[in-house]
Amino acid sequence: MKRIVLLGIIVLLSLFAFGVYAETNTTSTPREDGVSKVERLIAEKTPAFIKDAMQVTAKFLEDFRTGALSSIQAREQKISKDLEVLDAEANQDPVEILEAGETIKTNPIARALKTVQLFFLKLVEGVFASKIAFYGISLLIIVIILRYMLD
Repeated sequence: MKRIVLLGIIVLLSLFAFGVYAETNTTSTPREDGVSKVERLIAEKTPAFIKDAMQVTAKFLEDFRTGALSSIQAREQKISKDLEVLDAEANQDPVEILEAGETIKTNPIARALKTVQLFFLKLVEGVFASKIAFYGISLLIIVIILRYMLD
């Protein structure tokens, strides 16, 4: 019974958070489908102290997602630049001077490791770039943690 109650609370809180965040970030063309009606109904019926907490949480999560996405993209650019330098060294072409103090160690598996690192960063970028994937995985992690806490 505890599991059902906690799962219900999590689902309701996520619906509230998404509804409140969607309300604070309205576009120029309002939607009038069933989802927007439910969001509006939930926003009207939710007490102010709960609505404020959900708005703060939703804003924090969205800021975290966008900040992490920009950080991942910057890291990807650096790794791509490193791969270009490794390719130039392998081809005996003149290498462009890196930023001050940066060096790249050349060894037989450096290119393979950088490529694998770039692959995983692309996967993580895909998760952070998609709101559905990010929030879905976050909700799944919360449910799994609560499940093991209650057992």
